[in-house]
Amino acid sequence: MHNLTDNIIKNAIKVRLGKFDYSLLVELLFYFYLIYRYLGFLAHLVKDIFTAKEIASVKESKEVKVRQLKYGFERGVQVDLSIIVPAYNVEKYIKSCIYSILEQDIKCNYEILIINDCSTDSTKEFLDEFLHHKNIRIFNLKKNQGLSAARNLGILNSVGKYLMFLDSDDFLYGNCIQKCIDQAMNYDLDIVEFSYARFQSEKTIDYDLIESVTKPVMTNIYSEMLDFSTGYAWAKLYKRELFENIRFPEGVLFEDGIIHKIVFRLCNQYMHLGCVGYLYRDAPDSITKSIKNKNLVWDHLYMIQYCVDETKRLNLSIDNLFFRQLIQESGLMMKNRSFYLNSPDLLFIFSRLTDLLNEINKGFNLTIREQLILICIKNRYINAWKKIAF
Repeated sequence: MHNLTDNIIKNAIKVRLGKFDYSLLVELLFYFYLIYRYLGFLAHLVKDIFTAKEIASVKESKEVKVRQLKYGFERGVQVDLSIIVPAYNVEKYIKSCIYSILEQDIKCNYEILIINDCSTDSTKEFLDEFLHHKNIRIFNLKKNQGLSAARNLGILNSVGKYLMFLDSDDFLYGNCIQKCIDQAMNYDLDIVEFSYARFQSEKTIDYDLIESVTKPVMTNIYSEMLDFSTGYAWAKLYKRELFENIRFPEGVLFEDGIIHKIVFRLCNQYMHLGCVGYLYRDAPDSITKSIKNKNLVWDHLYMIQYCVDETKRLNLSIDNLFFRQLIQESGLMMKNRSFYLNSPDLLFIFSRLTDLLNEINKGFNLTIREQLILICIKNRYINAWKKIAF
């Protein structure tokens, strides 16, 4: 009788309380976080309003100097696909990268353009093993020029109807090349994208994760493309003609900023395959993760300027979505890349951003947080900006 009573009480408690809703808890925590951020923003806003802010002069050495770019192509289309692989000091990874292409079941005609960016390790010696491969062309640069210059050289010398970019410490997976080519040709697609997975070493790859697939998505609406796409140049197949008048900005980081803001705006038909085809090596010593690199925010500022200049040069529209992208670039991403800056330098950044945004602002519709970010930048409210840029 005692056990029966206990069971009745336990069941009654279960019915009364119901199943705990963890999603509700997560949602509540998120709203508490928003309240915390906005209260912090208001507190710092009041402080910033009554704090004098003078724009300091910035040394010329911090100004980005960009090389003159060469557009077009050296030759016409001769094969179906050109895979462009920049290589710099990747003696540990370059062979696995190349074999990740060669070992795929590729039925189309293709070429691999490997641009050795004046490596100082044994990268060139490993590349020499592929000198006579019928599908591989190797370019050995005499001076280190950076990732963008290497990619641009590959674009200039490509002869494929389609282009693909592969970083030399990463590799491809799952016969993704032929899958992309088949869909691109069947549906006359401008861009075909597949998912990527991060890894630190071959031993840590989660093959259960990368074998998972979702339903492919095809769209011709720019905003929908951005919903499914990452902003990286790799893990995508492009029609070469998209790059006829477009190049990566040389001499700066964050060159992939042009992908969504420029290249995708020329895309008429897009597909995401819904499967993993790119394995990205998450190297802890990468250049953008190093706190010793002191040009992050200056390169970021130049990338914003470059995208605006390219939009004008290519006669693309400066619309609401494009402006919102620039505001987003001026928020969390810029904050994460300016942590080392002192206030005078950051004020100079704000001054440059204000001039740039004022020039193209046509009274676009922004979210409340985007409006607050813009207000902080224009009025040089540094501390309030750091709180609202999340």
